[in-house]
Amino acid sequence: HRDLHRVDRRQRQMCIRDRYTKALLKGTYTLTKGRGENTSLSLKFSNIITDNGLNNIGNGSADLRYFALGRGQSPSRVDMDSLEKYVTGSDSTSTENTYSNISNPPYYVTKEFVYRFPVGSLDGDFTEIGVGGQDTAQDGSNVFSRALIRDLNGDPTTITVLPDEWLDIHYFL
Repeated sequence: HRDLHRVDRRQRQMCIRDRYTKALLKGTYTLTKGRGENTSLSLKFSNIITDNGLNNIGNGSADLRYFALGRGQSPSRVDMDSLEKYVTGSDSTSTENTYSNISNPPYYVTKEFVYRFPVGSLDGDFTEIGVGGQDTAQDGSNVFSRALIRDLNGDPTTITVLPDEWLDIHYFL
């Protein structure tokens, strides 16, 4: 019992406990739309990673391969696990790219998920976006992240996509 209270033993326990490293987790959407080869709009904005998203990371089931668009107006909250007014979702999985630096500080890993809604697949106004698994694409539920679409000033906005336009979504985590 005395061995547990020795100074060198207490110091070692504190060092082990102090080794935890803080991690920053954030996501960013970039939406780009256009006709043919011409880009007519590009928006970049942050998002909220939902409680559902953090829980999925914790249990190893985070799926970020599908996107959904909606017409909701409510500001995002961590307890929102679905789009407010789902309209449509991606019909296939996104492309995934990984960028990392694990050799020298600052260390990072960035995942990029990319999906293109092709010409003819969208027609309408959209105000919210979400990313998640197949449920997200089918009905806007179980989102990992949800955000109101924002203009260059950071204000909520509406993006209109016409039938002869494409829409690219990039999600960086």
